[in-house]
Amino acid sequence: MHTGDEKRSVIALVGKIGHGKTFILNKVAGTRHLSHMGAGSVTRTLQFGECKDSGIMVVDTPGFYASDDIATHIAAQKIALEGTFISGIYIVAKFARADEIAETANKIMKFIGAEDVRIILTHADCHENDNGYDELGTKARLKDLLGVEKILIAGKRTPRYLIDQFMAESLHEPREFRISEEQISVVSSLCVASRKMNRKIDQVYDKIEAASTACRELVKNGIAKTRKSDDLIVKTQNITASMVKASKEEIFRQAEDYDSDEQKNIVYGRAGFALSLRLKEFMDATNKCLSWDVTDTSDSRNDYRQCPHCNAIFNKTEGCDGQTVCGALPHAVRNKHENYDADFRENGSKWHMWYFWHGKWYRAEQIITLFDSLSDSTSTYGGGNIHIKNARAIIESGCGAPISWSQMRPVDPSLLKPLADVELQSRGAEEDKSKTSFENRLKTKENDNKKLFQEALKSFV
Repeated sequence: MHTGDEKRSVIALVGKIGHGKTFILNKVAGTRHLSHMGAGSVTRTLQFGECKDSGIMVVDTPGFYASDDIATHIAAQKIALEGTFISGIYIVAKFARADEIAETANKIMKFIGAEDVRIILTHADCHENDNGYDELGTKARLKDLLGVEKILIAGKRTPRYLIDQFMAESLHEPREFRISEEQISVVSSLCVASRKMNRKIDQVYDKIEAASTACRELVKNGIAKTRKSDDLIVKTQNITASMVKASKEEIFRQAEDYDSDEQKNIVYGRAGFALSLRLKEFMDATNKCLSWDVTDTSDSRNDYRQCPHCNAIFNKTEGCDGQTVCGALPHAVRNKHENYDADFRENGSKWHMWYFWHGKWYRAEQIITLFDSLSDSTSTYGGGNIHIKNARAIIESGCGAPISWSQMRPVDPSLLKPLADVELQSRGAEEDKSKTSFENRLKTKENDNKKLFQEALKSFV
């Protein structure tokens, strides 16, 4: 949506709820929008003002980390960036330790899809007498952490003209922004569900991180990528994908008990697309821990074949051509009686991936050292799937039909590259309903904010 008035300087204020975005707007524009620099969200729609000195049009947005009406917040944030050409995005955050500021700013920058932002720190006057208060040091640390050069530290006593001047001197060329579904998932994952559901959802994120850490441990410290580490990584991938799928099904079943559609929307925002995207990122990253490139057509290990029943695609790295079932998990047999297994275990408040073998549990760095000490002659590897793909999603469990390698159809080598692009996990019925509800409300609120933005742009011409 563009007005044709692309030369006009328009900037957007973004940030967490209660961090002072509306305060900054009122300060530079002399407006009297309701402002509350606290934990609650006052701004629910886009608000506008014109800088008294520079004439810059300022767009104030609802805050991130909403606990209610999240579709309304996200729709306004999206339209603020897509509504016209933007000459600057200003992250407004309370003055704090640089590491804390950077953590929030990083997430917002991921939603925006741009590194070129400016930062305005508020509440500085509340910290002037604190031990260690250091404006120059905070700016330098944020520059190191975020790569942001343009930072203003302000408080209630900061003169209007200084903030206005900072905005005017830090503009960039007007730029068009587009917010993708993936970017929406980033900000929706920051919303706050009920305490019970938040705990369940956070646990899934923590387990994915534990699996990521385990895969990195398996190939770190110069340990060569071997078929032993491959087997452990694939085991970790499959267990993690199964965990996410089962967890999401449980979460969305429980969300159906909520009377409030808003709580269902929040659960979808945190556990729907965003969680599937996090799993995809995990699979993409851990595929790089394998000892070979799954897209290399010259590598004999990239022997892909399709299940004749469901068209899932498998790559058998080891094992015989005998009969198995579609979706059988890979395994390593260390003797003819015992297999190893893996699972998530909680230690205190932190989750870890552990590997079970010969009646004992081992951490990733322990199991790979142990396996590397074994003679290759005592190890045989079961057939299985390094990569699985069908028409719907790569992260699947297979159809369970009897298959044998010799009877499966070969896959054209030209398809190897697309096979490396991990797709999103398929949705269950409950998640589909939540997705439809969330997207319908988001679309409605987007249209409302588009009209509001168009009217504001006309009035500021």
